[in-house]
Amino acid sequence: MLRYVVLRQDYEFKHHIYMNYFTLCTCLLLIVISAKELHSILCYVCDNCPKITNSTKVQSNCRRCLINTTHPGTVKRSCVQSCPLVTWSAFRKQKMVCCKKDLCNSVDKQTHTNLFFVSALSVFVIAYSFISDKFCLKID
Repeated sequence: MLRYVVLRQDYEFKHHIYMNYFTLCTCLLLIVISAKELHSILCYVCDNCPKITNSTKVQSNCRRCLINTTHPGTVKRSCVQSCPLVTWSAFRKQKMVCCKKDLCNSVDKQTHTNLFFVSALSVFVIAYSFISDKFCLKID
């Protein structure tokens, strides 16, 4: 019985160390990805410009590029600090595409961000750490 208690305590200690290591690695991954998100990019900026030409203005120090297309066909390209939230009524009237690479608003193609996946992974890791510590069997 004593050997079982010692083995169980050793297992709990290793599990605790592993979870702390896993949480630390996840936090470092978040920091690296967040730092990548902070750099500035170049964007085309114009009103009512369905096609990019040599005279289309380019703006620097942008966080995101945006293409806003209304259903009659008016295209506005802009430099934004964050992607705007679109309501359902606005979604039916216009199409907004937000991207995060240099001059990515030259074409009407959506670029997905990894931020959602990183956030979901973080929530999962924190929840798993909390649940595993809370429901781990303890032997007195």
